[in-house]
Amino acid sequence: MTEEPGVVVLHFAIADGYRLYGDRFRVTSDDGQARLGAIQHRAGKVVPDPAAGRPVEVFEHAVTLRVPVNAHDMFGLTVSYQGCAVNRICYPPMQRTFPVIASALFGQSEASR
Repeated sequence: MTEEPGVVVLHFAIADGYRLYGDRFRVTSDDGQARLGAIQHRAGKVVPDPAAGRPVEVFEHAVTLRVPVNAHDMFGLTVSYQGCAVNRICYPPMQRTFPVIASALFGQSEASR
C-alpha cells in the first residue's frame, strides 16, 4: 500500500547541471480503464528559454509528481518527460512505463469494488 492511498508517487532525482521541463510531464494508462487525475507537483523555477521564446518552468535536483488514480486492476502507467543539460543540449522526450497494481494503491478490499 502507498503512503497516499489512490495516488501514484513518482520521484525524479536530477543530476547537477540538468533540468526537467515542467510542461513536458505527461502520464497515461495503457488499459483505458484506469482514470488518472492531473499531475501535482511543487512549483518549479521559471527561467528564460531562448529556444521556446518564452519563460518556462524547470526543475533542478529533484521533483516529486503525484498522480491521483482510480483503477481496479493492474495497468501500465507511462510517464513522459523531457530535460536538458543547462546551456547545452536538450534531449528528446523520454518515456518509461511502470506496472501499477491497484490493490497496492488502495488496499485489496477497495481495489476489488
